[in-house]
Amino acid sequence: LVAVQGAGEASLGGTLSAGLSGAAITVSGGGVVAESVPEAAPGRIVIRGGVLAFTDANVVSNNFAASPAQPIELIADGDVRFSGGQLLSIAQGAGRGADIVAGGENVSVDRAAWVQATTLGSGRGGDVALAARTRVSVIETAADPDRTVVAAQTEAEGHGGDLRFSADTVRIDGAFVRNRTFAAGDAGRLVLEGRNVDVLNGASVAVETKAGSSGASAGLALLASGRARIAGSNAFGEPAYVFSATEGTGAGGNVSIRAGELAVLGGYLDTVTAGSGDGGALSIDAGSVRIEAFGGYVGSVTSLSDAGATGRAGAITVRAADTVTVSGSGQNWLGGGFGPSLIATQNVGPGEG
Repeated sequence: LVAVQGAGEASLGGTLSAGLSGAAITVSGGGVVAESVPEAAPGRIVIRGGVLAFTDANVVSNNFAASPAQPIELIADGDVRFSGGQLLSIAQGAGRGADIVAGGENVSVDRAAWVQATTLGSGRGGDVALAARTRVSVIETAADPDRTVVAAQTEAEGHGGDLRFSADTVRIDGAFVRNRTFAAGDAGRLVLEGRNVDVLNGASVAVETKAGSSGASAGLALLASGRARIAGSNAFGEPAYVFSATEGTGAGGNVSIRAGELAVLGGYLDTVTAGSGDGGALSIDAGSVRIEAFGGYVGSVTSLSDAGATGRAGAITVRAADTVTVSGSGQNWLGGGFGPSLIATQNVGPGEG
């Protein structure tokens, strides 16, 4: 364990020069922790190398101070893999939490790892940015001991940080990606951006305002210059799901999809209001759009005002330069029963559709 209090810096590895690969760095079962003291926020955590491998490790920045924490930086010439363990930024006072930055050729989070920026005070939460030249992967399998999660959230009056995934290919496979508010602070923005963006095999990507909260959501953007897919279910029968939901009084986040081709194959793309806050709008702008049944489930693009909700359901806008195809029938995982694939707005409760 490496622990640093106050403004000191924890650094492993060295600066990478053009054309030179740094050493491989492995952190297994240990950790690096930076904590504030009353007069100073946590310093930087910097880990640089040719390849970075974290296995059941804990890398944590914890800020109780009034000044902002310095970032956590995991930078590799090759790959960065965080497997098991925790990579955390926590803001508990008036100061901003540390940004979490991971970058390399490929960046992966797997085997029940938990990457999260949280605010528990009045300070804004840190941002989380996973950036790769080739692929960013967040992966969960049925053999994993628990959920694999990348998240940002606020549980107080401080606003939550943003989540951003960027690479040639972004793949969320079976895992959870969340940006949420549980309190008065607003939730940050969630962005997945690449040439290809895939949400597969029961993965869940969401922005949420939770029950009892008054904060709003800054929304979700899925930006793919080539292909975007929401497809397939996991071993527990849960389909891939991209959504915005509000259960509190704050407004739900808008969902914006821009892609060369969008395919929703036995998956779900939705905005939902289950409280008094209005649901977010859903907009799709693509060359072609396919909403199709797959793996026994319908393809579904919906905006819903749920039972008991008084908030208004968000609008759906679909623009396609080429074609929009809605086809096939199957089990409706959200609504129950058997039916066709659909694009729809629905009003179940007293709120407006």
